[in-house]
Amino acid sequence: MSEPSIEPASTDSAARPSDTWVRAPEARQRLIDTAIELLRTHPFPEVTTRLIAEKSGVNRPAILRQFGSKEALFDEVAAELSRRFAARAPQSTGLGMLTDPDMGLRARLVAWLVGEGADPDHFRLDEDGPSAIALRARLAEHGPVSEKTARIFHRMAVLLAEGFLVFNDTHPTRPPEDLVAMMELFFDIRGNLSETEKRLGWNEPDENDSGSTGTDQVAGDAPSGD
Repeated sequence: MSEPSIEPASTDSAARPSDTWVRAPEARQRLIDTAIELLRTHPFPEVTTRLIAEKSGVNRPAILRQFGSKEALFDEVAAELSRRFAARAPQSTGLGMLTDPDMGLRARLVAWLVGEGADPDHFRLDEDGPSAIALRARLAEHGPVSEKTARIFHRMAVLLAEGFLVFNDTHPTRPPEDLVAMMELFFDIRGNLSETEKRLGWNEPDENDSGSTGTDQVAGDAPSGD
């Protein structure tokens, strides 16, 4: 069996301490983790490959070998942020995605990358992830709903959350109580989905459904709440 590939460590004296060589899997994760740390504290355009290499202790050409480009590294950063949030989704509180630092960073990073010309398809959320399971469990507490209702509710929740995470700071400052009231309204809507879908005629399967009803049909990666 061949030995795992290794990457040369950075020779920059400002880099984090490291061995002369770093195994490729460790180098890859170190680059991702360092990029995330820098994106939290620096304007996105200032997070260069040179800075990432310097702070990670991994040689700069390793970024190209591991990812192909800085843009591809940032694609993987967005995926890593989604995975981190998904791991916490089952224990999320009512504010869920709106206060999660990883999803906040992901939403802002993806908005910037798409604005810079990145393909939006690269950032599509996992439609069968752990947070979807958490949403199913919460929906089940309020009665079964059709697959269509669950699908539409999930998309509405994600779009609202991502819009809040990206654009909230561009709106007039409101007291914290307003955010609590927004969440109360959202959860009230969620709690009455069974009645709402009956009024809308969504409790019957349509061409996009599998034909079954019930909360075990919901798909998507959405925020959860109490």
